[in-house]
Amino acid sequence: MPKVALVTGSNKGIGFAIVRSLCKKLHDSDVVYLTSRDVNRGKEAIKQLQKEGLNPHFHQLDISDDQSVQKLLDHLLKTHGGLDILVNNAGILINDPGISIAEKVQRTLKTNFFDTLKSYNILSPAIRPHGRVVFVSSGWGPIVYKRLSPALQKPFAEAKTEDDVQTLIKKFESDVIAGTHVQEGWPEDDDGKPSYGVSKLGIIIATKVFGEQISKDTRKDILINSCSHGYVATDMNQQKG
Repeated sequence: MPKVALVTGSNKGIGFAIVRSLCKKLHDSDVVYLTSRDVNRGKEAIKQLQKEGLNPHFHQLDISDDQSVQKLLDHLLKTHGGLDILVNNAGILINDPGISIAEKVQRTLKTNFFDTLKSYNILSPAIRPHGRVVFVSSGWGPIVYKRLSPALQKPFAEAKTEDDVQTLIKKFESDVIAGTHVQEGWPEDDDGKPSYGVSKLGIIIATKVFGEQISKDTRKDILINSCSHGYVATDMNQQKG
């Protein structure tokens, strides 16, 4: 049976490169989906890869829109009967000094953490036995963890459920909005990096939780990992990587 792979947020940057790599490494009969919120940008990305002799498929996906995620799930089940590789790549980094810290945190956490987990939970029933799931994380996750107070490090290290992780990330958000995050043991957030790092730390801890859960699933041999891609040149860092 052909494998089916899907990469979220993949019309550019790291996601685009992952789609290219999957197209090259998987068999010609396998299917690789490039997804993006904007249909035109997604189709333009498909054309770029086709010029390289590759043949990815396109499907619109906005991880902030439950209907969009559900529509993709329905398509995968109807067309392929399931999904074998899911790369949760979609994410943002806001470092605009004109945007308030509270807005940076809310927007960053929404995309990088809350919407990412929500879309995974919607799509995960489609993952077939022997499937592979990757959450794209960042080295900023461990960096931020080291900057947390010991009182915050402990619950992150001991989180057992998705609710545990959600509660911690929501606390960061509410503490920032209240202006008490530094006193509560969180790092300052003047350049967007700590909020990005907290979102990715949440992803790392959630990956551990999901991995433990899936190990008890009736579907056998599903492996879930998070990974840091390193410092690579993307729009997110003004091509400085």
